Amino acid sequence: MINELNNSENKVIDSDLSDDLNELLNEEDDVDVKILCLTDVKEEEIEWLWFPYVAFGKVTLMHGNPGDGKTFASLKIASQCTRGEALPGNVKLPPINIMYQTAEDGLGDTVKPRLRATNADTDKVFTIDDGGKPITLTDPRLEKAIKTVGAKLLIMDPIQAFVGAGVDINRANEVRAVLTPLCEMAQRNKCAVILIGHLNKARGLVSICRGIGSMDFTATVRSVLIVGRYKDDPSIRIIVHDKSSLAPEGDSIAFRLDGETSSFEWLDGYENVTADDILIASRGSKTHKSTKLDKAVAEIEKLCDEPNKKIHTSKIDEACFALNIHKRTIEEAKKYVVGLDCECRSDGWYYFINPDKLPVYTAEEKKEIENADKFFKDNPSDDYDWTEEYFAPIDDAAGKKEGEENV
Repeated sequence: MINELNNSENKVIDSDLSDDLNELLNEEDDVDVKILCLTDVKEEEIEWLWFPYVAFGKVTLMHGNPGDGKTFASLKIASQCTRGEALPGNVKLPPINIMYQTAEDGLGDTVKPRLRATNADTDKVFTIDDGGKPITLTDPRLEKAIKTVGAKLLIMDPIQAFVGAGVDINRANEVRAVLTPLCEMAQRNKCAVILIGHLNKARGLVSICRGIGSMDFTATVRSVLIVGRYKDDPSIRIIVHDKSSLAPEGDSIAFRLDGETSSFEWLDGYENVTADDILIASRGSKTHKSTKLDKAVAEIEKLCDEPNKKIHTSKIDEACFALNIHKRTIEEAKKYVVGLDCECRSDGWYYFINPDKLPVYTAEEKKEIENADKFFKDNPSDDYDWTEEYFAPIDDAAGKKEGEENV
């Protein structure tokens, strides 16, 4: 059996295997096992699209609150890559082709105008026409398209739109199942991948725990960037390097964004801004009103105020409809309630806080949370940095029975 394991790529040395292992392998002749000797593994140097933020062949997560500029920042990065222009702090690279998949913005009225505003070579930007069949993270059309156009950067915005209809983004095993194939695809094609995501609405969490869905999103990717507004000037946005598995974390990068003219300008002098700085700025900003999404999250948290307290979906709808919150917004809000789980009974769906889905913190992280909670208690604010139009009302009127709305 041991000899059968040898092939042109793998080296197995009989003398190095214990008698117990030999006996085990001989007993299970029907098991096909592939063993690698690390001596024979070829070492590879990491190649960078943007050191140390985005690597070729790896997946990067860029997330932030809606309206804080993460999509615009990703398009600016793409634009400069199509021209071979140096990104902040980096050297010039040859121009590359880009695959850009979006489930939120129109290609003709938003994406292309923004690319043109940032001087992109649109001959080098491509997207898959899904033909009515939504693209997912494990979709073979992704790799085929990347190979066809020779793309070296794939951007998918937002990540939750591409996980697949049957995937629960709050469950680690399901998240891993769709992210791992994407990481392997990126590695095979030496293609950098940037996933755009939203922050959850949890209060007092350390920055690395603020991503939407399971912590496995941030655990699986090799780099995490948070985009948010600068506390002293909301027109200035900051990109903070919140996690780096391949190199030391990079300095924070700032840019100025004018939403009316679509002008974008990289800025110097904000290298030391932290993730907590921009998260506090987004929470405490007085320039943006609390949205219906915030109110829906608050209502769900208020109803599910104890672990395992089961609340029927109709109760949640009733509370939110009273605030003129539409069904679509209610469903979206459920994604932002930390630890929220559900179960189906004979009389419908029940929602509750599942203790097993709540984050587990170290003593240091708990101290940070306590400090953050104290800050928010001393500086109360009901304002959040979210754009109301992100969850635009749909045609259904508040108060329709479940199942009758058009989502």
